[in-house]
Amino acid sequence: SGPVIQNLFGDDGVLLYCAFPRILNTSNNISILEGSDVLINCIIESSPDPVVTWYKDGVQVTETNRIDIQIEDGDRQDVHRYELAIRNVIDSDSAVYICSANNTIIPSSVSAAITLTVNTEESKETVTRSTTTIPIWAAVTIGVGGGVLLILIAIVMIILCFMLNTSKNDRSTGQVLPLQTNPVYDVPIAVTPSDRNSKVSVNKNPA
Repeated sequence: SGPVIQNLFGDDGVLLYCAFPRILNTSNNISILEGSDVLINCIIESSPDPVVTWYKDGVQVTETNRIDIQIEDGDRQDVHRYELAIRNVIDSDSAVYICSANNTIIPSSVSAAITLTVNTEESKETVTRSTTTIPIWAAVTIGVGGGVLLILIAIVMIILCFMLNTSKNDRSTGQVLPLQTNPVYDVPIAVTPSDRNSKVSVNKNPA
């Protein structure tokens, strides 16, 4: 809705309906590949129809063999779609485009800005490869399969078992201590660590 004003072009008492221009919708910011076609649009409600001007970075856009300015009717008499079509976009087309609408009856204007970015080449995912130091045994395993690793594990297990058995034998076999003399019978006897707490029986009348 908008104000109702008197017809300025005669005295016949005709009243005119006038709506201030209002932007209903616009294109979002656009990122596009070089060489593609792009359509920037701005849907405006206004009565009477506004004067719409397109600007690129503050400079008015004019039609060329690549650029067209179009107007499409909307779903109501006072709604129109204003389009800026650019074919075969190039890097220099990257800019901030402004759609500006001015009412021809009441001094009023609205504008909307859309940023266009033209990519010179397709975005490629950058893969960062990290360098990892691989131990020699792992490299051998990777190169010839898991057989080498299994052999190494078996050798290590054999060595560990041998060392474990040797340690047990050392603990079970007591070290023979020097000969000691029985203070009662003056008989030399050999005492091992396992005999320290045992009684020694001596035959008093040897045959």
